[in-house]
Amino acid sequence: MKARLNEARIRFSKTHDLEHLLDLVAPVEPLWLMMKPRLKSLTLFAVTVRYPGMFADPVKARAAFESCKRFRALARLSLGLKP
Repeated sequence: MKARLNEARIRFSKTHDLEHLLDLVAPVEPLWLMMKPRLKSLTLFAVTVRYPGMFADPVKARAAFESCKRFRALARLSLGLKP
């Protein structure tokens, strides 16, 4: 999303908040809004699980991985890239 924001010359601050980044990029990539619930949950993984004592159980990790795959496929389709 940050690359697409840069390409569209949309300014954004340093953040790991995927929901916020999605709101910013929505005017140029409105189809990406369908991923909002999944991206909201992924934001938790951006920071929380990087610290000692914090981890994702296998079920949550697999769900996060699937969300990433779905968003990647949607983004590649939107950008005219091969799946």
